[in-house]
Amino acid sequence: MAKPLVDINSWLIEGWRKRQLAAGLAPTTINRNLQRLRGLLSKAVQWKVIDQHPFADIKPLKCDRTGRARYLSDLEERQLRTALFAREQKLRRCRVSFNKWREARGFPLCPLRTSEFIDHLRPIVLLALNTGLRRGELFNLKWKDVDTYAKWLTVQGETAKSGQTRRIPLNAEALATLSGWQKHRGNVRAEDPIFPGAAGAKLTRIDTAWSKLVKRAKLDDFRFHDLGHQFASRLVQSGIDLNTVRDLLGHADLDMVLRYAHLSPDRLTMAVEKVAR
Repeated sequence: MAKPLVDINSWLIEGWRKRQLAAGLAPTTINRNLQRLRGLLSKAVQWKVIDQHPFADIKPLKCDRTGRARYLSDLEERQLRTALFAREQKLRRCRVSFNKWREARGFPLCPLRTSEFIDHLRPIVLLALNTGLRRGELFNLKWKDVDTYAKWLTVQGETAKSGQTRRIPLNAEALATLSGWQKHRGNVRAEDPIFPGAAGAKLTRIDTAWSKLVKRAKLDDFRFHDLGHQFASRLVQSGIDLNTVRDLLGHADLDMVLRYAHLSPDRLTMAVEKVAR
């Protein structure tokens, strides 16, 4: 950090990379670190702070570009959905029990939890399963982004990972989930976040609730981000082409989507049949 930009050269960068390897960092992580440094130095060249880019001879480390793609089996998805309902049933029972405790002591009773949803967790998970939206994209959604008549949901470019606005069709479950959640929320304005946090502010974290849900569902090594993998895997297994999957997920290229290619039914067979005379 203290070294002048003009003193940075490929030899120093190679040494920096070797130290990261020795420290146990994964090649993909090191490549990302190098990409950030590459971008910084590119600006230095553009602004004429340095004469030439020191990355001319630096090539990325070889690594698995497909990466991890954890998705659920049919049984695991049923476990997840069952756990979502079981969690809400438990919270309803807890409210009844709590009211009995308050009644015995002469305290005012709390409203019973009789609505379709208890809180934001189940609608968020169901929407992620049916749209492939990332956590940040879900948290940034506003009611104006949903068109229930046309059955579309819009992810605004400024909140999307790709920086590009995209529209996603709402299937029956996604539409029912949003309609039920809107009813649960009551009077909402177009500018209101769909999933507000405390005091109406934007929701930022669901880590605790999510980790407890995964434990209840007995899912191993399953992150919230993997709900997007589940959405993509179901699309491919249904015969949807990879380019359409890419558009729905908001990826800039096909590299990230190719991890699902092997799930396509008879994909290679159909490709060969196309050239049959």
